[in-house]
Amino acid sequence: TINGSGGAGYFVNGIGVNSVSSNISATNTVARTLGANSPGGLLTNGGTLTINGGSVTTIGAGSDGFLFMPVPSVPFTVQPGNPGVSPGDPTQPNTLTINNARVASAADAFHVTGVPANITVTGSTVTDNNGVLLSTQSSGATDMMVSGSQLSGAILTDMISNPLQSQGTLSTANVTLQGNTTWTMTGSSNLTTLTNNASNIIFTPPTGDPTQLSSYKTLTVMMNSADPGGNYTGVNGRMTLNTFLGADSSPSDRLVINGGTGTGTTALTIENTTGTGALTVANGILVVQAINGGATTPTVAANGAAAPGDAFSLANGEELRGGAFDYRLFRGGPVNSGDFSVPNSWFLRNVFVTPPIVIPPIVPPPVTPPPVIPPLVIPPPVELVPPPPTIPGEPPVTVLPPTPPPDPLPPNVEAPIIGPELATYGVVQPLARQLGLSILGTLNDRVGDTYEPDVYPVQPPVAPAELPTKKGALPTKKPGPALVPRPLFSPSVWGRFFGQTIDNRYSAFADPRARGNLGGFQGGIDLLRGPVIPGGFDRAGLYGAYGNVNSDVTGLITNPAATAYVLTHTGSMSLDAWSAGGYWTHVGPSGWYLDGVLQGTWYYGSASTQDARLNTDGTGFIASLEGGVPFALPQLGPGFVLEPQGQILWQKVSFRQDYDGLGNVALGDTTGPSGRMGLRGKWTIVTANDQVWQPYLRANLWRDWGADANTVYSGTNIVPLLSQITLLEVGGGVTGRINANVSVFANVDYEFAVGAANGQKQNGVRGAFGARYTW
Repeated sequence: TINGSGGAGYFVNGIGVNSVSSNISATNTVARTLGANSPGGLLTNGGTLTINGGSVTTIGAGSDGFLFMPVPSVPFTVQPGNPGVSPGDPTQPNTLTINNARVASAADAFHVTGVPANITVTGSTVTDNNGVLLSTQSSGATDMMVSGSQLSGAILTDMISNPLQSQGTLSTANVTLQGNTTWTMTGSSNLTTLTNNASNIIFTPPTGDPTQLSSYKTLTVMMNSADPGGNYTGVNGRMTLNTFLGADSSPSDRLVINGGTGTGTTALTIENTTGTGALTVANGILVVQAINGGATTPTVAANGAAAPGDAFSLANGEELRGGAFDYRLFRGGPVNSGDFSVPNSWFLRNVFVTPPIVIPPIVPPPVTPPPVIPPLVIPPPVELVPPPPTIPGEPPVTVLPPTPPPDPLPPNVEAPIIGPELATYGVVQPLARQLGLSILGTLNDRVGDTYEPDVYPVQPPVAPAELPTKKGALPTKKPGPALVPRPLFSPSVWGRFFGQTIDNRYSAFADPRARGNLGGFQGGIDLLRGPVIPGGFDRAGLYGAYGNVNSDVTGLITNPAATAYVLTHTGSMSLDAWSAGGYWTHVGPSGWYLDGVLQGTWYYGSASTQDARLNTDGTGFIASLEGGVPFALPQLGPGFVLEPQGQILWQKVSFRQDYDGLGNVALGDTTGPSGRMGLRGKWTIVTANDQVWQPYLRANLWRDWGADANTVYSGTNIVPLLSQITLLEVGGGVTGRINANVSVFANVDYEFAVGAANGQKQNGVRGAFGARYTW
């Protein structure tokens, strides 16, 4: 421990005079200085210092971790930066090796001034300092090799902004990071050359206004008259930049290649600093800047789209989302922009350009004139009018149409880059509505024909006139009042299992399709059963239900080459629903009926893509009123009645906003009516052992009028989906009264879309079976 000012923990003088060693090796030593201007180690005149284990700590103001500088060859008081100190031999390199140690300093971790320095750091931690990791000044020359270590701070080197202008003697700093080293860059840095070999350079997040460029940092490699340098080389390197994902020229951290080259392979991780996304209609957001003749290796793709193996690529893969759009990395400006001023810089864009039409040359016959080629007619481009800038507090705006883009896209036009979330999240709302309707169903779905009055006792003492007990005796109306009245509040319980296949397609820009299954269980109890209104029959009760819908989702995304849209698997969703409801069914004297139902539902689930997962928790409510009137047609079979039916429903489904790992997503609310017109033909057959069976055939026409869904990304971008559709459902079922207490019922139907626009469909086979027990 050194207490006074101007001292040093280690003092290594390469000329080895005045009892000062030219070569020091320390093992597991703890060195600490407390005074001002007291470095942990001072190296001069070609001195060599090796530290194995232990630590070096400086506490006093202005005390560097290690100071490299020229000093006189006679005893002196160390005062860094004091112009009165005469230089020693500045040509001798000073060598510092640190292995498995920790360095903490009040000032710079490494400060090189006016001398050459070779610094090697292995398996060590150099993270506590004044914000400067390495400073090279006054014609200093630093070569730094770091392996498997943790670093923090900025690297500063005396340079000029334009390497093509030679001004005096400049400093150089050549740094190599390897072996999974992590450098956390806390301030803008500049150096001569930088090699990133399987290591990670992390720009710390901006502390100021994230919408202002001044809040961000730059890492500059620059050639100068002292060293041609100016090169950045990535060897499977990694770099994390902070970017405000918005429109063109949004602010971002940058790697600047000033006069040199950018080569090798480096994966960029982009951290969004609260940007809510906006269409880029020009070059995009600058993240790697080549200036003053700086050059970078071209991409394999002709349109400049980055991919793994290029000099720079996105570690985020194809999942860097701001608002509703995905951002990709491109070298140079858009291929159709005509801007060739920045061919070596790299930009983030959320718009791609489709390839132009390549017309092969036409070789005319030798004796005939060349044919006249008519002018090429290019279809109208995809509408890409950028939305107006979003001001905080303003409502979100619709950024995409609710219809798919043309297939194929017209040539040489711009189109937005979209990811798998648009299709995957888009199907959640309509599938939730479909699940809610399936749980509620129709009266025949829920309980078959067991809602009718209990008029079929086993072994009746006298057969009712309406009951077809022998050939030719056909009923003319629905059965009348019960032969043996039961108490008004006598219980009856029922339950059913239901299921359905899903093969849906919706109208949205991402052209989403869902294939999967829906199923569940519903059970209820009649709390009231009997003639509340004279001449009729009533049932009222409560039910509970559980349902689930799970589906794989297919839709459009931008292909990896950023040249077209491709239809592919985008993700999956699973949604659980817990419902509770109440019902009242009234059957009139002639068999007509009204059925009213109120149902509440709680949804829990998730929708997932390869890189994102959205929790889908919400609520739903449905009100339904259904009615039917039977007409006896005995000539069509035993006890046959033809029953026109109608049903009107109103449904609301709401999901809360959630963060999916890439941004905030709100599935929002859907509100609107649905309706059904149906026709059912039913027979009533009594068997020899007095069981009653009522098979039926039915056809229903369903219409959903108001189920348009709007998914909001980052609170600013609305992506609409249309699911208004007309369905035709055909099928049948049966109800069997086994005895006075037990009834069973089942149904099977097939539904499909009719007259749908934009390729919409909702096809599936649905079925259910259940039972009722009556006391």
